[in-house]
Amino acid sequence: MFPEPGALYLKEFPTRVRAGEPLVRQSVGTLLSPVDGIASLIQGEHSTKIRIVQDGSFQLSGEIQIDPSLKLEEALERMDELGLISLDFPDTTLSSLLKTFQSSLIVLSPYTKTQSVDFRKILLEECRELHIQFLEYIAAWFPGAVIRDHILSPVPFRKYEYPAGFPQYFVKKALSEKAFQKEKILYLGPETLYHLYRALFKKIPYIERHISIYYVGKNGGLKKEELPIKFRDGQSLSFLLLEKRRNTRILLSIPFLMEGNSIPHPRNIF
Repeated sequence: MFPEPGALYLKEFPTRVRAGEPLVRQSVGTLLSPVDGIASLIQGEHSTKIRIVQDGSFQLSGEIQIDPSLKLEEALERMDELGLISLDFPDTTLSSLLKTFQSSLIVLSPYTKTQSVDFRKILLEECRELHIQFLEYIAAWFPGAVIRDHILSPVPFRKYEYPAGFPQYFVKKALSEKAFQKEKILYLGPETLYHLYRALFKKIPYIERHISIYYVGKNGGLKKEELPIKFRDGQSLSFLLLEKRRNTRILLSIPFLMEGNSIPHPRNIF
């Protein structure tokens, strides 16, 4: 894990840490420990990294707890505690996005920027009740706001086409909004919503993302693995080489550059 230069370290290293425990405060949110273990600082010539030797469970668990009267201030505090960022806008904490919003249009989008993982499907299969509860939350937090929910409601396009997952493009094409300003439009994509629901209702910290795996065939064609896998901040990719076929080129569509706990831009690597 590579904290940004000038970050504020919240621990004296080496130290024992638990999954989700704050380690470093930096410009975009707080860097959280992805696992239980012993954390130490490794000083390099040009940078400092945090190395964690895991000695506990690698599983996250959380019972659903719904507070019908959850206040916006309480929700914002939990977002910061659990390291949530916007996965639709780079270098933006989720709490700051909600604090910035001052107008009356809320957009819940069905698309991510790459759409390599169908998070709308995940939300409908795993989080439908939580999504309905969140609709009640935002109606109470922002009274009078118009909520355009494209998670439960039909999607505005016949099929996804790039760049439909980009906020500015989506609101222009789907809602005929000529200009996009965060103060006037609160835009939440499906991956952002997925991690928000895990935080609000299960108190699960933001320490992992989904990976889509593609195999590159001899003719150059791509075959996508049916199900995505989850990848934690700082986790080695060596397990892919052990589990997948030898002599196979693998293309990953993942949020690979982890700037603290902020992973704003997905990218593809071989």
